[in-house]
Amino acid sequence: MSLNMASKKSMTKKPEAASAAPSFGMRVDRTKYVNVTPRDLPPAPFRLEMHTHFHVKLESTQRVCGVVGIKLCELDTDFEFKADKCKWKVEYRRNTQRVSLNIAIFKTSKEEYVLEVQRREGDITALMHLYHELKSLFRRSQLLSEKTSSSNGVKRAAPKPLPKLPLSPESIQDGVSALKGLLESKYADAQMQGVLGAISMSTVEETRSGMAGLVPQLVSLGQSKNANVSRLVSAALARLCDHPQCRQAFIQSDGWQFIVDLAAGGADVTSEVQRESLHVVETLCPLYHDELAKSENAGRVLELVQQWQKIEDPRLKKHACNAHRALKEAGVLA
Repeated sequence: MSLNMASKKSMTKKPEAASAAPSFGMRVDRTKYVNVTPRDLPPAPFRLEMHTHFHVKLESTQRVCGVVGIKLCELDTDFEFKADKCKWKVEYRRNTQRVSLNIAIFKTSKEEYVLEVQRREGDITALMHLYHELKSLFRRSQLLSEKTSSSNGVKRAAPKPLPKLPLSPESIQDGVSALKGLLESKYADAQMQGVLGAISMSTVEETRSGMAGLVPQLVSLGQSKNANVSRLVSAALARLCDHPQCRQAFIQSDGWQFIVDLAAGGADVTSEVQRESLHVVETLCPLYHDELAKSENAGRVLELVQQWQKIEDPRLKKHACNAHRALKEAGVLA
């Protein structure tokens, strides 16, 4: 076992500047990574953390471990390396956030390594920041194995569904706070994890009222330049806007124009996004039809729903039909 609280190296003072404050250089990882052998990736039911692992080229273990050590020193973490498990136990503080985590390296059956970051306790946004910093360094070091296909033995089953036990207000608030941190991240894959988490959490009816605070950030991400993020946002909003408090938060976030533009469709709008956006219109228009009428592209949406019988996509046709019925009941359409 090797312990690295890696003290910072003090620079030698010049005689003429004896009274000046000492300066500090970069921390150096002095851990000896010789004779370290990563364990084989365990078989199922072991599962890798879904969003915090990545694949690494099969270079020398000493080099791969050295890259991890460099980043841990650069981020000024406290860490302990366990050579027998090729694992780091890490304490990381980022501003006021603190997280305890493990970093483990496994060898897969496909002649590559997989590096996994495992949160033990603490702030998830600090964990995601460290994860993305670490992954970026491996990419710059040309050690990242960026394959699109999953390796046998690494692909894991979907996580178990949320328990059916009643959720306390505190646990709901903790979940919402964690998702909010992910949605506010500057990294697209962290944002995607936050949106996916919001979609998953919204399936539990009792959590939706507490999720209204996520709506403004979702509206903002819906206009993201990252197509994967914006596509998922429309699905999240379609589910959340079934709840009155989330609907109110949506209107207060000036989300109406953005969702009407997507519901109207166009060359740069996928049919999936148009369907989900039209579902939001369908849900909101009975209460907020005045806002719909004032929106740009409202005419195109009204034309679409009035001609719902001519729509070929059966799922889009269903939402257009429902929106047509809702607008008729609201007195907007004759």
